Amino acid sequence: MFLIPLILISTSLGIVSQISEKIQIGKLSKFFKSSVVWILGIVLTIFTGVLSLEGTLTSSVDGFTAKTTKAVVTSTIPVVR
Repeated sequence: MFLIPLILISTSLGIVSQISEKIQIGKLSKFFKSSVVWILGIVLTIFTGVLSLEGTLTSSVDGFTAKTTKAVVTSTIPVVR
């Protein structure tokens, strides 16, 4: 949401810093770039954690559901031997 404006601001400041020697805003541009990298890293870490947790929970729930379904089916449907 707010990352694209930060990237655009960082890029603009970097270009202005390279064009003009009077304006020293290279450090500000690097700060914005570093902030974007950190935010993306944190978001990616959280996203990966949620996906792995969801995968683990899904397999557990699937196993539980399969066992429950098997128990219900075997108890309600008579089997002739």
